Amino acid sequence: MTTVYTNMNWKATPGYNAANGTAGEPDESGIVKCEPGTVARTDELEINFCGDLPEDQAEKIRDHIQSLKGTRRLAVSSSDIAAQASQKTAYMECAGVVKVSGYDRSVVASDGSSFTVRYTYDRDSRQEYRNNYLSGLVESESGAAANKVNADYCYSNNIRADIVSYFSTASSRKDDEKAIVNAYKSLLNEIRQNIADGKENPADGLKTTVTVNGTEWNFAELLKTIDKMNESFAYFDRKGNLDYPDYAKMGVSKADVKNWAKENLSEDKQKVISKTLEARTETFIQREKEGLEQSRHIWDKPGFVMPEEKAEYYETHVLSATNKEAREEIMRLFEETDYNSSAAIANTVNKYRNMMSPVYLAMGAANRFLPEYLDSAVNDIYKYISGLFGGKSENTLNVSV
Repeated sequence: MTTVYTNMNWKATPGYNAANGTAGEPDESGIVKCEPGTVARTDELEINFCGDLPEDQAEKIRDHIQSLKGTRRLAVSSSDIAAQASQKTAYMECAGVVKVSGYDRSVVASDGSSFTVRYTYDRDSRQEYRNNYLSGLVESESGAAANKVNADYCYSNNIRADIVSYFSTASSRKDDEKAIVNAYKSLLNEIRQNIADGKENPADGLKTTVTVNGTEWNFAELLKTIDKMNESFAYFDRKGNLDYPDYAKMGVSKADVKNWAKENLSEDKQKVISKTLEARTETFIQREKEGLEQSRHIWDKPGFVMPEEKAEYYETHVLSATNKEAREEIMRLFEETDYNSSAAIANTVNKYRNMMSPVYLAMGAANRFLPEYLDSAVNDIYKYISGLFGGKSENTLNVSV
C-alpha cells in the first residue's frame, strides 16, 4: 500500500489496475492511501503510483517533488511515486509508471444533466489511444504496443470516459463506471485467452456484456459503436466556436451515425443512439459557450455595437451561430438527407446554398462576391460529406442559387 502525507485537498481517481477500483479521500490525519496503478490529483499536483523503486531513485523523486513550483511540502513515506506539476515533470525509470497527461471535456447527457470526463494521452508520443479500440486492445495485449504501460492505462481510462460521455447521465455515471471497470477486466481476459489459443482474430466472438444506464451491450459491440461516433464527430471534438457551416457538418455526422446504427444495431439501441446524438449536439454547444465565456475579456470590447443587419445571425463579432432557428434548420436539413441518393444530396446542398446567402450578406459580403462565398461553402460541405460517406457525394452535381 502506498501512502502519501499531505495537507492538500486531494481528488483521487481510479487507475486501470487499482486493486479495489478506488483511491480514497484523505483521512483525518491527511493520509491518502492508493494501490499501485492509481492516479491521485490535486489542482497543483498529479502523482502516479507504480511499483517499488530502489531507495536512491525514490530519494531523487522526493527531492524533485519538493522543488516543484507551486506545491506545498509533502512528507512522503513511500518509495514508489512520480509527479508532475506546474509545467515541471519528475519521472524516474520505473516499471509501472504511466507517463501520461490528461485533459477534461464537459458533457451534456441525454437527460440534460451535465458532468466532466477526463481523457489521457501518452506524454512522449502524444498518442491518445482513443480510436480503433478493439484492434488496439488486441495489439496491446499481444505485446505489440510501443509503450504497453501507457497504452494499457490510456485505453482503460479513455474507453471508460468515452462510454460514460456518450451513454451515461450524471446520476448513472458512478454505477456505470463500476460496471465498465469490471466488464473491461473480463473483456481483456477474453482477448488474452483468444491470443493464448492462437485465434486468428482475438477480437472475434467476444461475449463480455456491460450494462450502461439501463441498456445492456455486448462490450465489443459497444466499442465499435464508440469508435464510429468518435470518427463521425472527430471534427467537433476540440473545435471552438460553431458557425452555421459547422451545424451543417453536425447534421452530416448525425446522419452518418444513424445510418451505421441502422445497419449494425438493434432497434432499441438505435433509439438510444438517437437520444445520444441530440445530447452530443448540446455537448458541443455547451463547450462553445464555456469557451466564449472564458475568452470574454478578449472579444467583449466596451462600446461594441453589432450592426443591425448582422445581429439576426450573430450576437458578437465572434463567428458563433446564435440564430437558434436557422442553425437547427440547417443541421436538420443534412441530418434527414438520404446519402445513398446523389439527387437527394444535390437537393440538400442546393437548399443549403440558398440558406447561407442571407448569412453571408449579413456578414458584409457584397453581392458581387456572394457567389464566391457560396461556392466555397458548397465545396467545403461536399468534402465533409465525401469524407464520411465514402465518395457517394462526389462534387459532380449541378447546384446553384
